[in-house]
Amino acid sequence: MTRHYGMSQRFRLSSALWVPGLGGAIFLILADAPLTFAATNLAALALALGAILTGGSWCGPTARRVVGVVLVALLALPIVTGPEVDGVARWLPLGTMALHSGMVAVPLLAVCAAGDKRWGAVMLSAAMICAAIQPDAASALALALTAATLALVSRRRTMTLAAGLGAIAVVVALRSAGPPAHPFVEGVFDQIWAIEPIAALLLGATLAWSAFVLLTLGARSRPPALASAAALVGFIAMAFFGPYPTPLIGYGAAPFIGFGLAFASLTRFAARDAAGGLSR
Repeated sequence: MTRHYGMSQRFRLSSALWVPGLGGAIFLILADAPLTFAATNLAALALALGAILTGGSWCGPTARRVVGVVLVALLALPIVTGPEVDGVARWLPLGTMALHSGMVAVPLLAVCAAGDKRWGAVMLSAAMICAAIQPDAASALALALTAATLALVSRRRTMTLAAGLGAIAVVVALRSAGPPAHPFVEGVFDQIWAIEPIAALLLGATLAWSAFVLLTLGARSRPPALASAAALVGFIAMAFFGPYPTPLIGYGAAPFIGFGLAFASLTRFAARDAAGGLSR
């Protein structure tokens, strides 16, 4: 029975990805984007769903810190290796694609930081510095909102200081918007609204569903789930205000990879909720 309940939680959590993911793929097809755009998103979505529905993996404190360090290094990698476009280095080259480093690293980093009372604020702060240097205001805002959310939940002074550093990182990162927006990647809601406002509202509702799923997970899941929701809101908000990718809706495999790994980790917290609920 516990296993069945845990699986239902995985299906529910997976809907936070496939609901906006399928909606975005339909938009890309109907908007006459290259078919490879929708195909890439759907392939990344399938891999992410596989990770979530198989139950993810549970990491102890030491493993979470190691993963956190790796994720910060991944976020910093473009600063060292490039590519750099218009003074901005925030992409990880993968064959013919370029993955937004923040979208890949920040979601799982938020989960790791939420589960580490001692080093969580340090990990987020290091990532904020990377985001400011790149510069990447979307990642900086996602990290700042994550730290602010965890500060409210935990009431830890170090996390409050990290949230303040995040606000500074956002201001610094906003000094450069980077290259012009690419159709179907950035400014997606503006594109959809110009074509069909109702479709834009429906796609917005799919992202609202993702946030709702994260906000309504059980008590044991709450800190990492709230951290994930904060990161998602940060990326979405900056997509409205600047030329930054629209997560899960626009073209790009990075958000499916990043949030897929984060949600796969959250399934373990959800399983603990299920076991705790059935044992009472």
